[in-house]
Amino acid sequence: MALGANNKLPFRIARVTLFWWVLLTIVEFGDNPLGVLSYLATEEFDWRTSLLVILASSATVAAVIFVQRELARSRIQPTALLGIECSIGEVPTSFNALPRIRDPRKERLALPPALDVWMAQAKATWPAHHNLLLAVWDTYCAHKHYPASHRRGGHASRRLHEHCAAVAVKALELAPGFEYSGVYVKARRRKTFKVLDKKDPAYKLLPQDPLIAVIGMAHDIGKLLVYRVSAKGDIVANAEEAGNTSHDDDKGVVHDVLAPRLLSRMPEYWELPDHDREALSVALAHYHHPSDFPIDKYGLPVDDRAAALMGILVAADRAVGTEETGVSASQDQEVDDYDADQVWEALVSILCEPGRINGTGDPEKDASVRIGQKHEGKIFIREHDLRNLVLKKLGETISSGPDRYKITCAILAALYDRGLLYAEHRSVSFSPHLPMYSVGLYHGKTTKHITDFAPAIVMHSPPPTMAELGRLTYLADHVATAVIKAASFYHLPVPPSEFWIQEKNAAAFGAPTGLSADCPTENGAPDQLTPPHESESGNARPTDRDAQRALADAMADLEEEAEEEALLQFVAEEVASGKSKKGGPSKPGRRPLGLAALDPTASADMSRVVMQALEAQQHRKKAAVEAGQRSTTQEAE
Repeated sequence: MALGANNKLPFRIARVTLFWWVLLTIVEFGDNPLGVLSYLATEEFDWRTSLLVILASSATVAAVIFVQRELARSRIQPTALLGIECSIGEVPTSFNALPRIRDPRKERLALPPALDVWMAQAKATWPAHHNLLLAVWDTYCAHKHYPASHRRGGHASRRLHEHCAAVAVKALELAPGFEYSGVYVKARRRKTFKVLDKKDPAYKLLPQDPLIAVIGMAHDIGKLLVYRVSAKGDIVANAEEAGNTSHDDDKGVVHDVLAPRLLSRMPEYWELPDHDREALSVALAHYHHPSDFPIDKYGLPVDDRAAALMGILVAADRAVGTEETGVSASQDQEVDDYDADQVWEALVSILCEPGRINGTGDPEKDASVRIGQKHEGKIFIREHDLRNLVLKKLGETISSGPDRYKITCAILAALYDRGLLYAEHRSVSFSPHLPMYSVGLYHGKTTKHITDFAPAIVMHSPPPTMAELGRLTYLADHVATAVIKAASFYHLPVPPSEFWIQEKNAAAFGAPTGLSADCPTENGAPDQLTPPHESESGNARPTDRDAQRALADAMADLEEEAEEEALLQFVAEEVASGKSKKGGPSKPGRRPLGLAALDPTASADMSRVVMQALEAQQHRKKAAVEAGQRSTTQEAE
């Protein structure tokens, strides 16, 4: 590379060289400046060596300039990265691909046999697709502790790589018989309906399409971004909780949108043909949001292949989910008669009404208002009361007979989808089935049995982030004690087997038997799908109202007793505080806390309150003794 005419570096080098030559000459021949000329004429001066040094120095400088110029030119050359081109310099990036395993021979997990066969064929026929699937698998292997679901027990507690490999295998199995007829929407527990027809009526998805296995393997890779997982494999944060999608799609799901983004960071992704990349990205980004599938100006899918790939992915994922959880198609359709959003809105409205949970303190009002209580971070609700209130909110008639539990299943599903349903007891998970429970309420001090909620819906106390249920979040626990006795599933259209129920109840509650799939009544005998104390119209019978009134009275007495005990304890502490400080010096500006420090009027008022509390407590104890004597006399008679 020739030096430019405007380059000043050679002249600067010449000036520096001349400066030092003159300076050294003065030092050497300072007393005789002209002596340098006679020295140059002598044989001691070797002009050849000097010339060689000058040429070598000039060549070194020229080489340095040349290398610097070439490096600068290479930095401004057009470059391309992951499909992005830059006309000057390198493509600016702020992201990297997810880490993979470092040593495939030692760290790579074994693929299912069906995928091994496919990989052997693809390596020769579709090397780019083979490399991409292997890159995705190596990424999963580097994150092998990631769970497939953020819900405990979801996807049968499989790891993410296990679930994705199973979906890829299932997609290959379904491919020969898969028929593409358009784009369908099927959110969880909703009816399936078509939203888009085929663009080309004659199009068929080829069973040997290499993207079928790739899309099955890569469909959940976005979870590696939205989940924050501890070293033990427990999810400590889930970014999808704030997600929001169309009412026809899977709510709060964004990992499908992130899948193409993660794939685009892999060099193997860009080895695919352009059409394959587009079809793969569109299908992956919409399989949880099919109602947002891109359309052309005629309202048809932009690409039949992408739509068909999305369809077979949805079918394979659903089939694997059924195998993992045991939830049949009939159960998935169990609440189709009710709109899930309307059910949730009605549920929130009812639960946040004053007095619905824990009551108002007025026994007369609580007999008709209270439907549940809060105990130790859980809320226990009478299913019959909540069911009828939700139906009333929806403008539906109060149902009876076999179909009455459809709305119950809708309520349970709404709670389950938001992580509020209590579906695990003592580390025994009942998921994905939606359980109800038999719950006993007991006196907090004497452990005396008060009543039973059977069946009861049990939900977790909402987190502070769920503002719409904030009233329940900060509600204090009730003074009574709640004990869950057993789980029941008779309300499900297709309940699990009797053996499964007994096994789960034995593990969770320590009893060999629990509530069976038959509907229990209050006396414990199985009922033929007729609600306990429920008329054909769904209204409560007089006996049920009497029971509710008795329950309200018992709860009011319990609350009053707790308040009186708290008051007596406070007074006792004040008296003790006053005695301990009697005769002692008090700090300036501060009154003693004992009763003696109170003014006479306040002391008289406090005395009256204490006497009333003591009289009420003695009266209650006397009534309990008399009631016990009456029951003993009746038993003797």
